[in-house]
Amino acid sequence: METDDFRRNDGYSFLVEVRASNSSRSAALTFVLVCQVYGGSPSAAVAAIFSEHEWLPWFFRKVPVHFYENSANLRRFLDWLKLECGLSSDADIRSHHFARLGVMRVLLRYQYSPQALIQAAGGELEVVNKPKRHWGDMANQRAFLIELQHALGFSDDERERWYEVTSKVVAKHGGLTLLMKYYGNSMFHFLCAMYVVPCSFRCLR
Repeated sequence: METDDFRRNDGYSFLVEVRASNSSRSAALTFVLVCQVYGGSPSAAVAAIFSEHEWLPWFFRKVPVHFYENSANLRRFLDWLKLECGLSSDADIRSHHFARLGVMRVLLRYQYSPQALIQAAGGELEVVNKPKRHWGDMANQRAFLIELQHALGFSDDERERWYEVTSKVVAKHGGLTLLMKYYGNSMFHFLCAMYVVPCSFRCLR
């Protein structure tokens, strides 16, 4: 079968035939379809052949090459996420929204930073200035710690996971001033202050 045949309406009937057959020949033809016609992307093949359905690429295990490098694709993803979560703007997006919808693997590409993803999509974040001495209040520091913990997707019973969190991650979530000014950019000192005594954190980056 010529690859041009797949570009016409034969695609649907071909896949039906493949689905009904367990032969290695059918599997080989499917491989040809995906590799030669749709650039090695199963998601692109399905979306093209079953075009009457609105497919959400980020739910496929594999997406087309460079999919997440395209700002238009990222914008489509963010608009979908906001609609599903009832958000009005990019500034309202938090990491837990990704977890709620089962798309944390998208955020992983941006080191779990919604801000980095939004910027890659061409969006601009609203800069909200903290009130003077905001970080000097321990209640605000603890509130930030809890928000960061939820954003990174672990519970209070999983404190050992803080060993995986670097100062760069804290900075990307808006805690750079807190960490630099009050804790000398040390996650160890920050966590010891938050969890007070006893402090079981030995060495953090």
